Amino acid sequence: MEAIGWIVLILLGLAISGLIYFIPSLVAKGRKHFAGIFVLNFFLGWTLFFWVGALIWALCDPKEIVVKK
Repeated sequence: MEAIGWIVLILLGLAISGLIYFIPSLVAKGRKHFAGIFVLNFFLGWTLFFWVGALIWALCDPKEIVVKK
């Protein structure tokens, strides 16, 4: 494989890894505690314990539903 192929493969792997890493933040986008979940995910998400904690927090904080009459 040529050097350019390896570079593309590495960049693709980094992009996919980054997407997986920020799943809790993506789930929490638009919710009440997005900033807190993002900070927890950004600084401590590299540990499996806090990554799972951020994911659970993101999933347990549903959007508020406003019903108009």
